[in-house]
Amino acid sequence: MTNLDSRLSIALEFVRIGYGDIINDAPFRSLYFQTDTLTTTEAKTVLEIVPIYNSFEGVAVANAIERFRRRVSGWSVGRAGSPVLQIELASWTHQVEETPPRTSGTRISETELQGLIDELREVFVEHLDADAFEFTDDLQRTIQVWWD
Repeated sequence: MTNLDSRLSIALEFVRIGYGDIINDAPFRSLYFQTDTLTTTEAKTVLEIVPIYNSFEGVAVANAIERFRRRVSGWSVGRAGSPVLQIELASWTHQVEETPPRTSGTRISETELQGLIDELREVFVEHLDADAFEFTDDLQRTIQVWWD
């Protein structure tokens, strides 16, 4: 098993435990948890195991994030009572997921960044019925999407 396979396997188990009450009807769950930052490929795989929870549909969210591949730094999947998806935005092109390692990139313009934020908001709030879409940091590079 490669390091990447092991990482995904652990992330899947972590989310299965956190959503134990609705994935396995288990007597254990965690109402507050968050994965490390995942790539789009990893996040899609993890999201697909989370069933419908109120207006959240794991498979639909997994399918939706594909359009943002190579446009964000990464994703975190978790729970704050209800499902939460955290989006890490890049300030520089070399910070975007799946970018070949290099010493520097170019700065992502505020116009380009705002366009991405608007598109993310449209997808998650208007199409996937998220109840909250908010920045969690002062630099406005981390967005938390929450379904109640």
